[in-house]
Amino acid sequence: MEATITLKIKVEVEQEVTVPVADNYDLEEISNREADRVAEAYKDNPEKLGFEDIKFRKVSDVQVKDY
Repeated sequence: MEATITLKIKVEVEQEVTVPVADNYDLEEISNREADRVAEAYKDNPEKLGFEDIKFRKVSDVQVKDY
């Protein structure tokens, strides 16, 4: 006999992105803007992460999904 359960896995990933900069650039401002842009892109479509060049860093939590 078998039963199926669904696990919820929290994974930490890193992604490197190259951004255009001007001569007198503020890297913190550019970084924050890029982070906001990427967050919005993935928030509604997290499956897109599977097509990006990301590095898996660690699994922080695994639990049975509550229904």
